[in-house]
Amino acid sequence: MKKWLKTVGIRCVKTMAQAAIGVIGSSAMLAEVDWKVCLSTVVLAGITCILMNISQMKAMLSQPMAGKSEEEIKTTREKAIAVLKEKGYEIVNTLFTDEWYSNKSMKERGVVQIPLCFLAKSLENMSLCHAAYFCKGWEKARGCRIEHDAAVAYGLTIIYEED
Repeated sequence: MKKWLKTVGIRCVKTMAQAAIGVIGSSAMLAEVDWKVCLSTVVLAGITCILMNISQMKAMLSQPMAGKSEEEIKTTREKAIAVLKEKGYEIVNTLFTDEWYSNKSMKERGVVQIPLCFLAKSLENMSLCHAAYFCKGWEKARGCRIEHDAAVAYGLTIIYEED
């Protein structure tokens, strides 16, 4: 979260500076600058920048699936999504169920390590995220542990499923 705040802070300061330059630049002389308009424009640019960045926060789920029924996976996933949406996150898909990821399709494409293919796609989608939510049992699942290590290494906000 600190990294995100720093990035947003820098982005907003730059946006505010650009807004000020636009207002000041539209005046022929420094004495003609309407400083109230300039300040108002700068503040509005900053607020808009913050709101735009908040609306763009994204998170992924890391969920152990081995040995779980489809119903258990779905229930856990729905609970996690509800928690993340309550926190203001947009969910990035890490449950790959379309035909491209069927066992048959992957074998036809020559995929040998199917779990590794899913992990690779999940890590690719992690690159779109500000946060990662780890469901209970993540520390026992090889793929989830790798996702956790990547999330920590790249400074994502880590959220753990609560009891």
